[in-house]
Amino acid sequence: MVSRISHLHGSIPPFDLKSKVIYFHDWRYVFQGEVGWVDNDGNRLPLMSFADHKPSFFKPRDIPWGIEIVPVEAKKTEPVLSPEQTSEPFLGVFGGTLLKDGGKYRFWYFGRTKDSVQKDLIDGMTTGDWMTSQDAPIDESSYTRYAESDDGMNWEFPKLGLYEDDNGSYDNNIAFDRGWGKIYGPGSVFIDPSAKSDQRYKTIYMDVISDDVLKSYIDKRSQGSGPDLNVSEWAIAQGGAFAMCGAVSPDGISWTKLTDPLLIQMTDTTLVCEYDPYRKTYVAYIRDWFFNRRTIGRTETHDFNTFPQVEEILWPDPRMKPYEIWYSNAKTRMPDADEYNLMFPVCWDLYRDRFTVRMASSPDNFTWNLLPQKPILEPGGSGEWDSGVVFSNQNLVELPDNKVGILYSGTPFPHKYPRNPSFGAVAWAYWEKGRLVALRSEESGFFSTELLLVKGRKLSINCKTLLTGYIKIEVVDLKGQPVKGRTFDDCDPIIGDYLNQSVTWNGNSDIGLSINQSVRFRFKMLSADLYDIRFF
Repeated sequence: MVSRISHLHGSIPPFDLKSKVIYFHDWRYVFQGEVGWVDNDGNRLPLMSFADHKPSFFKPRDIPWGIEIVPVEAKKTEPVLSPEQTSEPFLGVFGGTLLKDGGKYRFWYFGRTKDSVQKDLIDGMTTGDWMTSQDAPIDESSYTRYAESDDGMNWEFPKLGLYEDDNGSYDNNIAFDRGWGKIYGPGSVFIDPSAKSDQRYKTIYMDVISDDVLKSYIDKRSQGSGPDLNVSEWAIAQGGAFAMCGAVSPDGISWTKLTDPLLIQMTDTTLVCEYDPYRKTYVAYIRDWFFNRRTIGRTETHDFNTFPQVEEILWPDPRMKPYEIWYSNAKTRMPDADEYNLMFPVCWDLYRDRFTVRMASSPDNFTWNLLPQKPILEPGGSGEWDSGVVFSNQNLVELPDNKVGILYSGTPFPHKYPRNPSFGAVAWAYWEKGRLVALRSEESGFFSTELLLVKGRKLSINCKTLLTGYIKIEVVDLKGQPVKGRTFDDCDPIIGDYLNQSVTWNGNSDIGLSINQSVRFRFKMLSADLYDIRFF
């Protein structure tokens, strides 16, 4: 039975930074400060006392002010994958998984043939029912195809010879076939470090199962051999049900499907799954519905073969417009610090039939925060290749030249706009290394970190200031006192644009405390963005 409590529940300082880095994706390591009252001589006063303490003076300590968390809009490349390259007229618009594996970029993407797309569109519009029509072969000719690259820009499409395509040829890059039923939804691929070598790669995807398979699923779970049984009405289809299914592979190319569905669930967009090394569980993020609105749901298990029912983690809350819903999640982690969990959820604006990509963060892969409502990726301008739809794919990876990025899909048409193939292309959305979120001080600002364990004798920061701005850092010991020679007055101000700038005090970079001692860092900022702090 998986614990429904965060593995970080009850965590108290000093905090141990596993990856020796602080990113400002949320407030986890920003000290909220303390309040207190003192007498005329500066002595702290007790909360309850019969003594007369007038006058009393309010004396807060380390209260942060003048700072805010700001997601940074991604920059875009031109398309690096197009239908002309892949011979897929419907290219990866709603799903793809990118892994940087063994020094190579590996991309599993969703492709369809021209005939299936055209028939899908015609039948769907004719019947008005895309998902239940017996005539509409939604995704009937869909495949997971495979591409790889050494640099992320120039892609190759290996001839795998595994599956026959619609032209009767095995000379193609199909890595996974269409499943049991007529509907095959885009899934995701992940590496399971806990698995045997022949199951190191895993995938989850949506399929339609028969009545017999559904009955077997219900019988097994009713007999207590799996997680709770609670089949949603959304999942039941004529002649069977929608299901989340799985497969395993030694290399990400040769796949073996699992016998039983993992979960009866209608989730007709990209499903994301991973092995969580901290919780030692499999965690999947998939589409769900709550009060008739699309949401992002989460399900977690120790056994990859069976998942419990989904719980909502993000749904359209009062910060959003009444016509906005969540479409997909694109859950990932920071490439150099896997304790930092991120999502790039797609928000669908029904009023404009428009997609934008937002950002959410989690310290534990359990508790999620939506960053301030500023898109990090928006459709291009009129006439551009991605002016209609932008869709975030999984995962965030390191790129050459101190960049990080995700592959995103785009089209020149709104989501539900009638169109003919070919359409869809894939490009990079990227940031300078570490610069996905800024802790910003537009004018003057101050904050202190939480109490931390020293993980290195030196400190560097990733930052950008105006020429009229600066950042200064003070080292504080366990008792809350500045370390001698490491005060704000001693700090050499940092002014400019640096990905990795060493902090010095009168030219000395040693922080003045030993490894595994407790420390806080106080920051004064003026017209500055701070992206990360690193011990080294």
